[in-house]
Amino acid sequence: MIFSDAVRLTSIALWISTDALRFPWMGTELLALAGLGSLAALVAHNRQRYQPLLTFLKPVNDSKAQLKELVEEMQVGLLLLDPSANIVLSNQAAAHLLQLTPAQLEGKVPFHHHLQIATELGTPLPFSGHPIQQVINTCQPLYDQIFKVKAVARGDWRWLSITVIPQLSPEGALQRVMCTFHDVTLFKQAEESLKTSHQRFAWYVQQSPLAVIEWDLHFRVKEWNPAAETLFGYTREEIIGRCATDLIMPPAAVPQLAQIWGRLADSPSADGQNAQHAIENTTKSGQLLMCEWHHTLMVDDTNQAVGVISLVQDITERQEIEKRLIHNAYHDPLTGLPNRALFMKHLERAIAVNRRSTSGTCAVFFIDVDRFKFINDSLGHSIGDSLLVELAHRLKTCLRSSDLIARLGGDEFAVLMPNLPGLSRAAQVAERMQKVLSQPFFLLGHDVFTSVSIGIASPELDGDRAEVLLRNADAAMYSAKESGGASYFIFTPELHARALTRLELETDLRRAVERQEFLLHYQPIVSLRSKIIVGFEALIRWQHPKRGFVSPGDFIPMAEETGLIAPIGLWVMQEACRQVRQWQQRFPTKSPFFISVNLSAVQFLQPKLIDEIQTVLAESNLSPNNLKLEITESVIMSSTDYATKVLDRLKQIGVKFAIDDFGTGYSSLSYLHRFPVDTLKIDRSFISQLDTDVEKVELVRTILSLAWNLGMDVVAEGVETQKHLAQLRLLKCDYGQGYLFAKPLANEQITSLLSQYGPMVS
Repeated sequence: MIFSDAVRLTSIALWISTDALRFPWMGTELLALAGLGSLAALVAHNRQRYQPLLTFLKPVNDSKAQLKELVEEMQVGLLLLDPSANIVLSNQAAAHLLQLTPAQLEGKVPFHHHLQIATELGTPLPFSGHPIQQVINTCQPLYDQIFKVKAVARGDWRWLSITVIPQLSPEGALQRVMCTFHDVTLFKQAEESLKTSHQRFAWYVQQSPLAVIEWDLHFRVKEWNPAAETLFGYTREEIIGRCATDLIMPPAAVPQLAQIWGRLADSPSADGQNAQHAIENTTKSGQLLMCEWHHTLMVDDTNQAVGVISLVQDITERQEIEKRLIHNAYHDPLTGLPNRALFMKHLERAIAVNRRSTSGTCAVFFIDVDRFKFINDSLGHSIGDSLLVELAHRLKTCLRSSDLIARLGGDEFAVLMPNLPGLSRAAQVAERMQKVLSQPFFLLGHDVFTSVSIGIASPELDGDRAEVLLRNADAAMYSAKESGGASYFIFTPELHARALTRLELETDLRRAVERQEFLLHYQPIVSLRSKIIVGFEALIRWQHPKRGFVSPGDFIPMAEETGLIAPIGLWVMQEACRQVRQWQQRFPTKSPFFISVNLSAVQFLQPKLIDEIQTVLAESNLSPNNLKLEITESVIMSSTDYATKVLDRLKQIGVKFAIDDFGTGYSSLSYLHRFPVDTLKIDRSFISQLDTDVEKVELVRTILSLAWNLGMDVVAEGVETQKHLAQLRLLKCDYGQGYLFAKPLANEQITSLLSQYGPMVS
């Protein structure tokens, strides 16, 4: 097809040149068009570029105007020059591409004087090196040579692809020169940009902080940047051309790498040209590194794989950090034990195994440290933390290697024991735990005694879901704690019902604080000499809207555990001080009553306790000497230094102190002189046996003697019979409190009682 089109063009040119006499009106311009014979050769050289010319060619009888129109419509610049390089014919595309003016196209000045031409490298060409001049001199054609061209008079540099074809006479003399020009500026700019991009990429490879390795498809290294040298220890000279997999990868990783590259080569599309994986690598010194590899397939112009570029990053430290993060996510930072999340995962697996097993069972232990909050608050968090660590260590000694112990939070632990022959084995382990933990802990110079309450649950009894089992063990633990602690309970459905009741009670207790459902009863404290009332102990009562009166023994421990004791205790102090001040004002001739208010360990350890007491005294206008705070000996003995500071500070204000339930704690009597205590309250367990147990009488006598020697007075609690009263009078006890005088009464009843005259007893 190309040949026939070229013949067609040539025949047109020959027809024009040989039959010009038939068309004298064509003149010189028509003869110039004979240069189309050279155009035929040009089309044969590059059909695609000049296809528009072939399409628009007319039959041989076309007119001059049609031929000129054809030339003008060409998108390629076309010039026809005489042997002196003067322009004979041009088209508008040539004028536009060469930035020539109409005057420059008149042909009076040799064409090449109008253009400054440089080589592709940018070197200016001398006149003799001008491509048109070269063709004129040599009569040899020039095809598709790219030059940098600028009009001398004006214009900027452009990149043009130039073809120059001489037309010779039969004798070999130069008759005409035909030139075509094609603008390739955008192409050259793209080429330069690409070249710059390659240079930048090469620079990046050398400067990259990541190791960059270029491989052929046989694992031989073609490129190895400085970061790769630093990472693996091999220099570029040592590694180029070698199969590096044997040097930097373990043998097991090579098949994996080959498999990855195979997948890349099989999918040379955009979606399949990348892959990444992490493997352990070996450096030249033998050090093991965990590296992350990113592979990119390289393909040629035919989309065939020719190699792979790998980016390599040392992730050893990152993996260690990830391991630590994962460990921290599933372990307790203090004890190093598994946390709740990990425990629940193990428990779910153990339950699944238990479902398939026909023999044996698993057991869940829920363990809570008795009085931990008090220990933590009184002795400090450092000792509290040390206690938890040591306690976890002791618990481990009671378990098998297959068992799991976890810290759920705070002072709560859980143990999972799979593959047990029966729950009797779990009971034996609980007893061993109690025995091991009964020994004192020596922590930061302190001997600390504690115990644990343990709840045990098993899928055999109720529930085969992890959250249900743990909940059941928790319910059993609370039953153990309510029984006094230092014991264990195995879950039963009845315990679950009790747990629900307890949960409801806790919810109601929170609402009771908001709804002010509490009230105070007051029990008189009587002088055993004068038999008159000298003070009162404020005792809180809960008037539940549905359950009626709820005993303090049922809700005070819960209030301490939930933290509600703080607002409840503050309200008790405010109400008690306000009420006793009213009685003082109403009965000014009677004894200046004092009011005793119990402080829990949680309240006593609050930093804002002193400020709150001062505020209450100011608001009620009660003298500090008429407020007596009752605390148990265990509170002050567990943190003697802190207790001494608090007691001394309140003593300076004028507030008095009483040690409640004296004789039931574990303190030494020799410590009493260290504290500014005003009153000892002998526990009712001693008073109830005064008329039957001689040893109790002697013990009470000793307490009285000790108190008097230390400047303290004594209140006997639980005085219920005339025999109790008679014995206490013989022992010369100061004050008494009990049902013999009055039960705890509402404020209206106390007001009525104070209105009467005379002693409380005969």
